[in-house]
Amino acid sequence: RQYREDKKEERHESCSTPSVYNKLPDFKPVVQNYILLDESASMSDIADEVLDRLHTVLQSINDEQIENPDKEYQVTIIKFNEYRYYWCDSVQIAEMPKFTKEDYHPSGGTALADITNDFYCCYISYYNPDNSRLYIITDGYDTVAHRIGMSSDIMSTIKDLNTVGVQVNLIIIPNEYIEEE
Repeated sequence: RQYREDKKEERHESCSTPSVYNKLPDFKPVVQNYILLDESASMSDIADEVLDRLHTVLQSINDEQIENPDKEYQVTIIKFNEYRYYWCDSVQIAEMPKFTKEDYHPSGGTALADITNDFYCCYISYYNPDNSRLYIITDGYDTVAHRIGMSSDIMSTIKDLNTVGVQVNLIIIPNEYIEEE
C-alpha cells in the first residue's frame, strides 16, 4: 500500500524474484542440463559409442553435484530423429534412471538443425540461461534439413545460444558407416 500511495518509481526490494527465493528455507539454485540425443537411423551402427558418451556426460553431471551440494543438478533428455521424445524431464541427477540400450531406438531421418533451432526459440522464451547447459550428442549428419530445403548450419544456432548465456557442448561421434553424398 505504501508503494502505491507514495507513487514510487522503483520496485521495492522484497518484490524481486531473487529476494523471494532467497527467503525460502530449502531453496537451492538449479543447474539445468539439457541433452539432445540423436536417435536417427544413422546412429544405429554407433549405438554403443552413443551410450558411452551419454553415460560419461551423466557421470560428469553427477560428479559436479557431489562437489556442489548447495546446488541442485537436473537433467532433461530429449531423443530426436524426425520427431522428439522426452525420455526424462527435469530429473534430479541423483534420481536419474539408467539409460540402457533398450531405451535407444535409432530410426528415421536426422532433424539436427530443426531441433537445435526449436530449442533455441523455446529456450530464450522460457528458461534461465545463467544456470543451464546443453549437450548435443550426434554424428553431425542432418538428412531432414536437406530434404525440406533448410540450412543445416547448426553452428550459427549454437553461437546464438552462447550469446544468450547457454553453455553448449556439441559431441559429434564420427560415423564411418555413413556414405557422404
